[in-house]
Amino acid sequence: MRVKRPSERKTLLSVICCTEGERIQKEIGVIRGDTVHMHEKTSPSGSVEKIEKLMKKKRSGLFLSVTKERHLVIGRAFNDELIDMVEFKINRYLSVSDFECAGPELHMKYFVVLQNINNSRLENLVVDFFNMKSSKVCLESVRYSWVFARTEEGYVLKYVRVLKDLSVEDCGPLLEMELVRSYHCSDELYKKSLGEPSKPRKNTAKNLFSDRIGTLHIDKQDLRDIRLKKSRGYNGVSSWS
Repeated sequence: MRVKRPSERKTLLSVICCTEGERIQKEIGVIRGDTVHMHEKTSPSGSVEKIEKLMKKKRSGLFLSVTKERHLVIGRAFNDELIDMVEFKINRYLSVSDFECAGPELHMKYFVVLQNINNSRLENLVVDFFNMKSSKVCLESVRYSWVFARTEEGYVLKYVRVLKDLSVEDCGPLLEMELVRSYHCSDELYKKSLGEPSKPRKNTAKNLFSDRIGTLHIDKQDLRDIRLKKSRGYNGVSSWS
């Protein structure tokens, strides 16, 4: 069986507009990888057109920004059009240096764990944001995990280390947040971005060679309506009889 190769991982655009947000964005970006940082005087979260323009310029499918009001904004685009954007207010932030344990290793594979989110669009966005696009993974070698959980106070995003006894320890960063606002595109555009057909194709299937085959249904032909050209021999027989 041929292993399906994952699609290319999306580049994350980190738009830095304040000093405090720069530290948060760089910590997330250095752990995630495939991140491009750029400085802007104001946060682009207030203008959809500005976000789309910057993402198109940097050829990135995801973006991240922290505003001066300590709001974490993440989003993604499809065909240069914004399809998801979520804004959180950061109530508490702990950097990697705030933990007594050793800091996380870089360029390591990690899990993405979601807990009690109960929002399929938000879950899909977070998975797409941190997805590593790996086709083969040795579970025993994965020692880290991003955890995104919903609590009574709001949401928690943290990076943890998986120990040998399968327990975990926080190694930072850690963010406690509450949802401020969110935007999601229409279901039709969302399905299109996932590569799903808008309408199911009936009477079609694929064979062993992945060729699409189908069945055509046509009306039964009435042979009595067909006019045949009479031959001379036929005319002669008719007149003789």
